Amino acid sequence: MSGIRCWLIALAIGGSTFVNRTASAEVLLSPIKMKAALMDCSLEQASEIPIPYLSKLVESAEQCRQEFTDNERAHTAALNGLIELKNENFAEADRCLTESIDLDKSKHFVFWLRARCRSEMKNYELARNDCEECIAIRDDFVQVYLSLAGLSLQESDFDKAESFLEKARKLDDKTELACLNYLSAVHALKTNNMPQATQFADQALISHSRYMVPSPKSIWELKMRAAVKSRDDQEVKIYSKRLLASSPDDPKPMLALWKIYRDEGNELAALAIAEKLVAVDPDNEKYQLYRMASMADAKQNRVVEEIAQQIYEKNPDCKPALDVLEQIRVAKGNATKDQNLNRYLPRNR
Repeated sequence: MSGIRCWLIALAIGGSTFVNRTASAEVLLSPIKMKAALMDCSLEQASEIPIPYLSKLVESAEQCRQEFTDNERAHTAALNGLIELKNENFAEADRCLTESIDLDKSKHFVFWLRARCRSEMKNYELARNDCEECIAIRDDFVQVYLSLAGLSLQESDFDKAESFLEKARKLDDKTELACLNYLSAVHALKTNNMPQATQFADQALISHSRYMVPSPKSIWELKMRAAVKSRDDQEVKIYSKRLLASSPDDPKPMLALWKIYRDEGNELAALAIAEKLVAVDPDNEKYQLYRMASMADAKQNRVVEEIAQQIYEKNPDCKPALDVLEQIRVAKGNATKDQNLNRYLPRNR
């Protein structure tokens, strides 16, 4: 192992204090040596370096950018993509990783990083394509099968998720405990055994390691689904809020919370969720119906009529909108100002 690579690992483990004691000023300040260090360090190793230090190293090395070969440009773009991915700047990460792939299509790790990035942006088909490209280059890379398991869970395809998790477990015994727990949780959810699903999901969360690409966020979603099926509203709230803290525009936890708030009679909270759902996807008819239902709960009859009319104009066959418009038409002659139109809307639960 080169001295510079040793220095990089020391930086990752010990941070700036350790480096100040052991590294010379020449190494710290020389862009040429920073470039040599980064090119000598694989992406897998770079992923272990704390982001503030990695960012400084890349910034220093890029002072020599005019001297970069195409391979060095590809490697640096991939490192920048890794930094942006860890900072959750997914669009910029996708741009950097695509730049790297355009220059060098031989790196399985870069395809996998872009798959993770695209999965976070909910571009699931593109993420799956990148996973397949990764496998074509290296079919024993355990993380990509865990990523595919996570993508399958997004589509509620439990059989595929189980298959990918089994593949990952067989490839790397370091993932075995986490994979087995997660696999058991998925199977329990598929067979409607909610207590076991919750139990195994908890164990998967505890045994989670850096190899376990179905992230804690995926396990929270699994626990939320189990809680929804077992009608444990308190657990649904806990894990829905965790998911929203991680992904504020994710509709799944929003829908779960909307139904709970509506059943509790918390009209304002349900309406706030419905408004956010519509903001995330204004053309989604189902979200517009949820908003219409929340407005009916709040006795905002004029707004209910406006929403129903908008839905009807886009889809004349939408029965809930047709029913509401018909009832409003019939009732207008003798309806009171406070008439509650909620009885004309499905409860959705």
